[in-house]
Amino acid sequence: MGEEEVVSTSAALPDIAADGDVVFLVGADKARLRVYSLILKNTSKVFSAMLGPQFSEGQALLIRTTNTQPVELPLPEDDPDALRAICNILHGRNDAFVEPVRAPEILNIAIAADKWDCVVPLAWAVKDWLRCEGVTDSKELWRLMLAAYWFDEDKAFEKITQALLFHHKSSYFDLKEQADELDSNVFMRIRNLLEESRTNLRMNLLQNLFHLATMCTSTCSCGHNAKICGLFTVSQSNNYLEPSQVFGKTVWEALTWAERIQQVKIPFTGCRESSAHKDYDHGTMVKGFTKKLKEQRGISLKSVRSSRE
Repeated sequence: MGEEEVVSTSAALPDIAADGDVVFLVGADKARLRVYSLILKNTSKVFSAMLGPQFSEGQALLIRTTNTQPVELPLPEDDPDALRAICNILHGRNDAFVEPVRAPEILNIAIAADKWDCVVPLAWAVKDWLRCEGVTDSKELWRLMLAAYWFDEDKAFEKITQALLFHHKSSYFDLKEQADELDSNVFMRIRNLLEESRTNLRMNLLQNLFHLATMCTSTCSCGHNAKICGLFTVSQSNNYLEPSQVFGKTVWEALTWAERIQQVKIPFTGCRESSAHKDYDHGTMVKGFTKKLKEQRGISLKSVRSSRE
């Protein structure tokens, strides 16, 4: 999937339920997943229908005895690792998760869970999988965001999109992972909301910097205040915070550079109009508004779905 391919290992793994009454033959390689039909029917309406008496698979289960072989069901279009992960959780096999589940795998599981109506039974595992603290790679965040959408996890979706606002540099239209899995209108809505929110963050940063550069309005004959403004503007330029440079960085990088600005001072020149001099602590003021900008929330699932109503 995408640049980070998930290599399937399901074919070599043991049964999920050693005496299960159903074996799924999953994917092109027909990976075998032996499970209990009763557990699946109890947790998913889709499985309940497929394994019920109205379908041939369910009818085969009705006539099966304890001494006969399990009923085999081919699922050639499904992802074996994703379905195995789902079935392991439904069967209480948490011991099967030896390694942390990576973002590409989480996304595959989310898509499969939506297909098989297993989102609710996976809720507790999902809350752990969708943690994004410390994640700055935009491709990984994009996958986690899509997974949060499929899992209908609004808090995680907002947190992940917040990270995407701060840590993705180029256009969100460059992120094309699983573009064929969602409705095109949903994809467009997500990307537009991200672009709009990030542009607002960058513009707010520039507006605050501009305000600091022009706030010394009172004047005197020695030009003290004008010099302060000029030195602050030079400091802004030295920290690569001109408009074109801000838009060439991630928001987080721009905020980090802004926080390096220190208080601008010039020596006292004995001006008779020194009462009009203004000495602002630019460093503290910059940190004040960058802190507020860092509190910018991500986008919500409600805002994404509102355009579809």
